[in-house]
Amino acid sequence: MKYGIITYTSAQNWGGILQAYALNKYISDLGVDCKLINYRKFDGRWFKPRKQLKDILFTLLKYSECKERIKSYEEFREQYMGLKEPTYTSQNELRSLNREFDAFITGSDQLWNCETKINYDFYLDFVEDKKTKLSYGPSFGQDKIPKQFEEEVARLLKQYDVMSVREKSGQAIVERLIRKKIPVVCDPTFLLAVDQWDLVRNKMVNESNYIFIYTTQVSGKVVELVKEYQKQYPNVRVITPYALPGVKAEVKKNIGPAEFLSYIKNADYVIGTSFHAVVFSLIYQRNFCVVPHSNTGARVNDLLSTLELEQHLISDGFNNKFPMLTLNYYKRLNSMIDDSKKYLQDMILI
Repeated sequence: MKYGIITYTSAQNWGGILQAYALNKYISDLGVDCKLINYRKFDGRWFKPRKQLKDILFTLLKYSECKERIKSYEEFREQYMGLKEPTYTSQNELRSLNREFDAFITGSDQLWNCETKINYDFYLDFVEDKKTKLSYGPSFGQDKIPKQFEEEVARLLKQYDVMSVREKSGQAIVERLIRKKIPVVCDPTFLLAVDQWDLVRNKMVNESNYIFIYTTQVSGKVVELVKEYQKQYPNVRVITPYALPGVKAEVKKNIGPAEFLSYIKNADYVIGTSFHAVVFSLIYQRNFCVVPHSNTGARVNDLLSTLELEQHLISDGFNNKFPMLTLNYYKRLNSMIDDSKKYLQDMILI
């Protein structure tokens, strides 16, 4: 059997790229013939307009760093993920893959998010009926999907032979729509051990005495947290890929996937809104807190509640005491990882 994985492989998004790498790496290490589908042309834009004027100005001033970031993404995709030409974009191009693969896997991340529309490719709608359709840990990104998409999503889900999701909220959506019990599995990034991640991180990034800020959504609460941390620890530097209003920080625009891993690993503390900032803080056992994204916070809430780490979620209230990790969560996390590996092995090695 030859397996093709479709997931986010083209976006400039650290978590998206790293989770795709992890799933393909883990399955390949099982001795399975597996390949990532080079879905859509890589988004190599050095400039992306953001809502915060301060970050736009920093991006324009740091053109050379932005080009370094693009190069780092491209090198990571080619060296570690085998993503070269051709790319597949249209339905006709994707259908041609039925001649190459015996089975297809919808990978992880927010592939089933249909807040505004359905991405039929991520639901394997291009795959022939005679082929095997599987999923490992896709996410809806939200607690519920729009009513107008429910019937169509149910039709698409019923075509899968074996299915799993990444969050309890997604489990509830699927089980309600198709009346079928499915498991929750861990994000693919958890499938790899720390030493495996260390093999692909950029070890030239070895800074110290800093906190790392990764905000997929800038809010007053995030700014408040960073300022409070600076007040309590005035000698600690602040490093961030995105400039924050009213915050004095070192803005790094040259962070690719390999650099991101090192910035998390070496940080004294991590503050963010990103799901994968939380994931890699847990992998590298870094102290952290997170302000859940207003639209896609369900995935962070589900993960931390499963691990009984709700104290790391910062919502409206904050008592000026930054939560610190204890290793109590590690047993629960390892159990979740072991169960997910068993599920994946049973799914693939049939």
